[in-house]
Amino acid sequence: MTGYVIVFCIGFSILAVWFDWHSFRIPNRLILFGYFIAILIQILWAEETLIQKLLYLVNGAFCPIFLMGLVWMAGGIGAGDVKLLSVLGTVLGAKEIILCCMMALIAGAFIGIVAKIKKRKKFHFSIAILISILIYFFHNK
Repeated sequence: MTGYVIVFCIGFSILAVWFDWHSFRIPNRLILFGYFIAILIQILWAEETLIQKLLYLVNGAFCPIFLMGLVWMAGGIGAGDVKLLSVLGTVLGAKEIILCCMMALIAGAFIGIVAKIKKRKKFHFSIAILISILIYFFHNK
């Protein structure tokens, strides 16, 4: 894993948390910008052939949409959170983003319990996503 991927994933997640914290939204402009940068990172720095890069991008982008889309349809997370995971999956790949989705669900469960104790009705799932990304990178150092 290159330093570009680590910096992008952590930085982009922090930026998404900031937007989510201030407006309970992750803007589509930010998501589109993230896709653009993620695709650039993959095309410029990945060492595979172009076809392999495109398959990696597509698999990584669509895995969280299918997996976390079910959680979104159940009302568990927002659409911006699904799109954020999709952007991160574009860089990380399918296997890694599935692991991060699972970790985010676990972190989100803990955050949800704390929010319930503090009598809050909503919480920012993007924080759980950031926690999962940090755990993933620091665990796989």
